[in-house]
Amino acid sequence: MLFFSGQIKDDYGFKKLTFNCAVRNDNSEKNSQTFPVTINTQLVQQQFFYQLNMNDVVHTPGDVIEYYFEVWDNDGVSGSKSSRSRTMIYKTLSAEEVQEKSENNTEKLKNNMQAALKNASSLQKSIDELNRRLIDKKSLSWQDKQNIEQLLDKSKELQKKAEDIQKMFENKENWENQFKELNEDILKKQEELNKLLEKLMSDEMKALMEELEKAMDKLDKEKVKNMLDKMKLGAKDVEKELDRSLELFKQFEFEKKLSETIEKLDKMAEEQNKLSEKSEDKNADNKQLEKEQQNLSQKFENLKKDLDDLDKKNKALEKPNKFERTDEQQKNISEQMQNSSEQLQKNNNKKASQSQKKAAEEMNQLSDKLKEMEQEMMQENMAEDIDALRDILENLLRSSFAQEALMLTLSKTRVNDPKYVALMQEQNKIKDDLKMIEDSLFALSKRQTQIQSFVNSEIADINSNMDKAVESLVGRNIQLANNRQQYVMTHINNLALMLNEAMQNMQMQMQQKSGSCNKSCSKPGQGQPSFKSMRQMQEALNKMLQDLKEGKQPQDKQGQGQSLSEQLARAAAQQEAIRNQLRSIAEELKKQGLGNSKELDDLQRKMEQSESDIVNKMISRETINRQQEILTRLLEHEKAEMEREMEERRESNEAKNQKFSNPNQFFKYNNLKSKEEEILKTIPPSFRIFYKNKINEYFYNFHE
Repeated sequence: MLFFSGQIKDDYGFKKLTFNCAVRNDNSEKNSQTFPVTINTQLVQQQFFYQLNMNDVVHTPGDVIEYYFEVWDNDGVSGSKSSRSRTMIYKTLSAEEVQEKSENNTEKLKNNMQAALKNASSLQKSIDELNRRLIDKKSLSWQDKQNIEQLLDKSKELQKKAEDIQKMFENKENWENQFKELNEDILKKQEELNKLLEKLMSDEMKALMEELEKAMDKLDKEKVKNMLDKMKLGAKDVEKELDRSLELFKQFEFEKKLSETIEKLDKMAEEQNKLSEKSEDKNADNKQLEKEQQNLSQKFENLKKDLDDLDKKNKALEKPNKFERTDEQQKNISEQMQNSSEQLQKNNNKKASQSQKKAAEEMNQLSDKLKEMEQEMMQENMAEDIDALRDILENLLRSSFAQEALMLTLSKTRVNDPKYVALMQEQNKIKDDLKMIEDSLFALSKRQTQIQSFVNSEIADINSNMDKAVESLVGRNIQLANNRQQYVMTHINNLALMLNEAMQNMQMQMQQKSGSCNKSCSKPGQGQPSFKSMRQMQEALNKMLQDLKEGKQPQDKQGQGQSLSEQLARAAAQQEAIRNQLRSIAEELKKQGLGNSKELDDLQRKMEQSESDIVNKMISRETINRQQEILTRLLEHEKAEMEREMEERRESNEAKNQKFSNPNQFFKYNNLKSKEEEILKTIPPSFRIFYKNKINEYFYNFHE
C-alpha cells in the first residue's frame, strides 16, 4: 500500500480529482491508469487522502511507477480547467532486492538467537558460581546481594533478547509476506514457530525474577539458594528452547526457500514457453527477443544460486533432509538457453524456438523433481519422527513400570537389608534411562513443533524429583524417597499423555498432508488425500507383496529380517490406510458432485478383498492381479484429478485482482480525516455555500 495526503484550493470549487500513474519495467511500458479520488466538490479548500493498492498496478518486482494527481475546477462560465501536481517516481523492490533483504534479516535473526543462547549459558554459570560462594556462608553479605542484582540484570537482558527475537521474526515474516505468496503449510509453520518464540521465557521464570527483585532485602541464605536453583532451571529451559527454536527456524527457512524456488521455476518455464512462441513469429523483433532471452537466462543463473544456497541450508541442519543436487539438469537447461540466444543472434528463429521449448520442458521436469523431493522429504521425515516418538513413548512406559515396581519393593525393604544397595543402583539406572529419553525427546523437538514447550517443565519436574529421590535413598530416608518416586511417576505419566497426544496429531497431520498439493493450489478439499499419493503407496505395497510371494525377506531398520506375520500385518495395515484415504476422498468428491461414486466404491471393495487375502496369508496370483488392477485404476483417477486441478487453476487466475481496505494502523492521517468529517457535521445545513466555505477555511487554517 502507498498512502497519500494533499491539499487542494480553488475559488470555484472542484469537479473531480484523479490519481494517474504509468508503470514501466525492463521490457515494456504498461498502459497508464487513472483512479478517482473522493472529495467534497462543494468546498473550495480541503485536504484529501488516497491509498493505492500496489497489487492494482504492479505485477512484476522492480516495476517503476510514475504518478501525479490532477484536479479540475468547477468554473461553469469559462469551462473546467485542470491542474497537476508534479510527477513523482516510486521504484518497487526487485525480486533480487527482496531476496537480499530477506536473507540479511534471516542472518540477523540467527545471530541474535545465537547471542541469546550464549547469554542463557552465561547466566547458568553465574548462578553456579554464586551458589558455590554461598555454601560456607551463614548469611548474605552486601556483596552477595550485589551479585544477585547482577544476576537479575542478566536475566532481564535475556528476557529482552527473547522478546526482541520474537518481534524480529514476526516483523521479518510480515515484511516478506507483502512480496511473497506462501502456501498454507509454510504459513502454518510460520505461525507455529512464532508461538514457540513467544514462549521462549516461561511465565514462571518471569514471576521468579519479580519475586527475587521485590524481596531482595528480606531473603535469607536458604531461600536465596532455593530461588537460584529455580532460576538456573529456568535459564536452562530458555537455553533449550532457544536451541530448539534456532534449529526449527533453519528447517523452516529451508522449506520456505524450496517452496519459493519451485514457484520461481514454474513461472520461468511459463515465460520461456511464451518466448518460444514469440520466436516463431516471422515479424518478431530479434533484438527484443534476444534481450528477453538474456534476461531469462540471468534469472535462471540466479535460480541456480538459490539451489546452491538450498544445499548449504540443508547441510547446516543437525539432521539434513534427503535433498539431492540437480547439477546435470541445471546444466542442460543453461545449454538450451545459451543455444537459444546464439540462434537468435544468427536470425535462426526456428531453431531458437525449438531450444526455448526444450529449455521450458526441462524446467518443468526439474520443477517436478523438486516437488517430488519436497513431498518425499515431508513424508519420510514425519514417518521417521513418528517412529522415534513411538520408541520414546515405549521407553517412557518401561521406565514408569520400573519405577512403580521399585517403589513397591522399596516400601517393603528395611534400610539395613542387603538388597537396599541394589535398589539404589536400580534407581540410578532408571535415572540414566530417563536422561537418554530426555535427550532423544529434545532431539525430536528440534524437528517437530508438535512437541510443545511445556514438555520441558514436566521433564524438569522429573529430574528434580529424581535427584531428590536419589538423595533420600543415600540418606536412608525410605518414606521421603517413596514420596519423590511417586512424584516421578506422576510426571512420567503426564509426559506420556502429552507425547501420545502429540503422536496422534502428527499421524493426523501426515495423513492430511499425504495428498495435499505441493504448492498453494485452489483445488476443493485441499489437505485431503490425493490419488497421486495413494497410487505411490499402492505401488510400494504391490512391490512388497510381490517380494513376499517370491520369498524375499524385507529388513528392518537394524538390518534384521522381519517375521512373516510382522510383514503381513504391516502390508494389511498399509492397504487399509490406502482404502481409508480413498473413502475420504470419495466422500469429498461426492459432496462436490465430482467423480464416479460407484467406481470408487468398487475399488474400495477390491481393496477389502486384498486385505482379507493378506490377513489370512492367502496371497495368490489372483491377489497380485487384483493389486495390479487397483493400481491401474488409481492411475486413471490420478490423471482425472490432474485435469481437474489444471482447469481450476485456469479459472482461479481470473479472480486474483482484489481491493484491500485501508489498514488503520498504517494510515497516519485517518484521525485527522475523521476530525475534519466531524467538523463538517457541525456546520448547520441551512448555511449558504459562502458561509460553509468560510467556516471550512477557518477550521482548515486551524489544523495548519
